[in-house]
Amino acid sequence: MIVVTGASGMLGSQVVLQLSQKFPEKTIHAWYRSESSRAAAIASWSAQDFQGKSVHWVKVDLENQQEVMDAMQGASHVVHAAAMVSFRQRDAMRMQMVNPLMAEHVALAAADSRVRNLIHVSSVAALGKEADKAISIQSIPDRKTLHAYGKSKLDSELVMQRYHAEGMPLWVVNPTVILGPPAWPDGSSSIPRSIAKGMPFATKGSTGWVDVRDVAGAICHLIDAKGLGKHVMLNGHNASFSKLFSVLATAMGKTPPRWLIPKWLLLSVAHIEATLDRLIGRKANLGIDGARAASAISQYDNQSAIDQGLSFRSLEETAAFIAKTQKILQSA
Repeated sequence: MIVVTGASGMLGSQVVLQLSQKFPEKTIHAWYRSESSRAAAIASWSAQDFQGKSVHWVKVDLENQQEVMDAMQGASHVVHAAAMVSFRQRDAMRMQMVNPLMAEHVALAAADSRVRNLIHVSSVAALGKEADKAISIQSIPDRKTLHAYGKSKLDSELVMQRYHAEGMPLWVVNPTVILGPPAWPDGSSSIPRSIAKGMPFATKGSTGWVDVRDVAGAICHLIDAKGLGKHVMLNGHNASFSKLFSVLATAMGKTPPRWLIPKWLLLSVAHIEATLDRLIGRKANLGIDGARAASAISQYDNQSAIDQGLSFRSLEETAAFIAKTQKILQSA
């Protein structure tokens, strides 16, 4: 039995899809918490001609240790893809508490069940920043430079590493910004929908981007791999937001962005949104941390993935996949 936490999210659902195809003899237990997110996952599968008939959905509260322990019984492999992701200031403290707590519960249950391998999905947000070179898997995190989400993922990694030091088999993958079907309302899934509506602006920043199918494929590749205990960065391409938005717009038959938003203006809007969020509960679209990330110039070294024999699709291939699934989702 393979357990996938966060199976109703963009990445988790893709992991379930590919595991089901690669290991048809295995039972896949897809852990989820939100019915709306599960519906989005099923819609995403349908857009990819996958019905998920062999998938066993299990509703589990990862903050409840007993529920996790009970649901983990019989597991041979675990993919921990669940996490709280938010750039809202009001969510920062809870996120920094919840993500390491869920990692603790999953790791304890996995160790108790003597699983053969646990793959923990972290993020490049947990890595340190390099002043004059690309960020690599060897970069040493400086907690002071990390935003709340990055801190929560770093702390989650440390939890997993503690259990690994006590004998639990472990791989840690650190993907860059994951791109996939726009079936979910938040996160990077919202980017294609914004492009489809017409987005004349782009930010001046750049970062790493990776196709959700490649991240899921890497996890399927590593789930039975030897040399447990390593970290692998998963980055398809380093590209500016402007370049990505233009590639997506072209694939969708839309006009690419024509103007770049200066950092000061983006941060000003983010601060206004954060104030309205704090005073009247109006949800911020970007968040201050998100605005800073969208304005930063970041490059990522993918050598650790190359060393594992992993490959990645082009941005154009990813954009075509997103455009196709979006068209199907809109017509459903």
